[in-house]
Amino acid sequence: MVGSDNYGINILGKVENGVVVLEGKITLPEGMRVAVSPIPPIPLATQQMAPEVIIEPGKLPWIRGGIPGTWKLSGEIIAQILTDEVVEMMKAVWNAPS
Repeated sequence: MVGSDNYGINILGKVENGVVVLEGKITLPEGMRVAVSPIPPIPLATQQMAPEVIIEPGKLPWIRGGIPGTWKLSGEIIAQILTDEVVEMMKAVWNAPS
């Protein structure tokens, strides 16, 4: 429950059958004055990007595109990516063939 001392917080909800329904299990005290402001909808991507692992030197790898939560970057996978990055860097330094 949100008390009368929580003025200024934002509580999300949506309109269902003309009534604002708050998200979660939040209740407000009966008779509390509220302000309602519409927020713009989240635009849907017109075309889903194929997921790809982005590797930038000196940074942890991250995944761009795809559906969130479908790729698992475990410590072992990150270690392998970083090892591969170091090997490629050393090949360039040593001028070794691939």
